[in-house]
Amino acid sequence: MMDRFKYNANDPPQKRAVAKAVWFSTILRNMAVVVLSTTIAYCVKEGTFNLTGELDGGLPPIRPPPVSLIHTLL
Repeated sequence: MMDRFKYNANDPPQKRAVAKAVWFSTILRNMAVVVLSTTIAYCVKEGTFNLTGELDGGLPPIRPPPVSLIHTLL
């Protein structure tokens, strides 16, 4: 779908302008969603969202990852 908005140096300026406008509108839409959702999460009552929770300080212990054949086969 996005192939029709791609352009090269030989394309007319109108096609380049449309491609840039489509790109800009998608970036603007994504930015609006992030800003709006962040604002909503910040403004609602405390306790409604649990964005991070409690985090322990420091690094976790170094150990091999847990591996189980039974969980893999089922």
